[in-house]
Amino acid sequence: MTAERDVTMIANSLEDLKLNLKVMLERVEALESVLSMRTLPIPSAPCTLSLPLEIIGLILENLTQRDVYPFLSLSRGINYVARARLLRQICVVAEGQVPNLHESNEDLKSWSMLTTHQFFMIVESIKSWPGVTVVLHQPQFSQALINKIKDKVAPAEVIVVDSISIRPNGMLERLQTVKASNEDALRQLNSDVDTSIMLTPEVATEHLSRLTLVGPSIEIPKLHSKLDVDCLEIFGEVNGIDQFLNLGAISQLTVASACVKYNSTIYQLAPQFKNLRDLCLAGSFFGSQFIPAFPDTLRRLVVHWITGFPTPWTISSGASHYKAELAYLEICSGTSFPTNTWPRPSLSVEPDPKVDTKEILEELKSVDFAQLAIVVIQGRRFLPRRVLGEWYETIEV
Repeated sequence: MTAERDVTMIANSLEDLKLNLKVMLERVEALESVLSMRTLPIPSAPCTLSLPLEIIGLILENLTQRDVYPFLSLSRGINYVARARLLRQICVVAEGQVPNLHESNEDLKSWSMLTTHQFFMIVESIKSWPGVTVVLHQPQFSQALINKIKDKVAPAEVIVVDSISIRPNGMLERLQTVKASNEDALRQLNSDVDTSIMLTPEVATEHLSRLTLVGPSIEIPKLHSKLDVDCLEIFGEVNGIDQFLNLGAISQLTVASACVKYNSTIYQLAPQFKNLRDLCLAGSFFGSQFIPAFPDTLRRLVVHWITGFPTPWTISSGASHYKAELAYLEICSGTSFPTNTWPRPSLSVEPDPKVDTKEILEELKSVDFAQLAIVVIQGRRFLPRRVLGEWYETIEV
């Protein structure tokens, strides 16, 4: 009986072995079939995205420029919607500058940042321009070319941005235009820096996407209610803005050449900017006490010294006030400053070998900037590399 049981067990084992071998052979054949298919061309499948184009358009409205690009190849209808989204508001950066496409740049949800070469390729290939606004930063174009660009993209608004020079004493050398804009049009207020600028009720609406004010004398308008402004630019000393502006509605603020003394009105009003996400300060004779004057809600901070360059401690101690949310920090110096900081460009500054970027980065690293994703120092870009959430090293890009 024992011998018969052993024979039966051996026979069963052989049957199990045959079955396992059969399964293994089938798997090998299936794998060979898959591998052989990799060499064959894959037929293009039709787009299976069946959402209405209106819904796709709403989705694209909430994506950054880089995230919209993949939608261009899905179908003709989606391509049209994606192209209209990308070209609605274009900012062409200054010659030789690289667009800031980092995710910390929140302007990319409503603007497309392009180089001059990219813009020329697009403008020559499109018959009917679908956009609304084109901003050209410090272009090296002839007036004839600018006029042809305006004709090609009409009826879109074309804004040509020059630079200004700011003297060490805080005075502006030149500022050609002062503008206010709403969602429909860009409206002229006045043109001379030395004259009073009047924001009349006819010009003003309840909401402006951008307002630029130039001091030293601003005539406070008599309006029925305070204006909500998304982006406010102030050049020179401007007083009384809280009397006609809802400062709590401003998300992007530029203050240039208004930093001569700490009792400057803009710094007295700083705590009222409760929803400020983006701040650019440009001036001279101001130290670390000016930088943290605003609420700690900032995600983007740019500090532009007109003369000299601050110590690493001045930079880190001032910026540390915003360490909980700050994702972008830019530090530079020079007398040239753009008249239009909307949308935000990376300031065009020549690298300075005298600036000790290593010491600045080490000082910043010592502060617990939990969200800081990019640091720009005198035109050079650095990315903090983190390990387990800790700033481990810094990479220049």
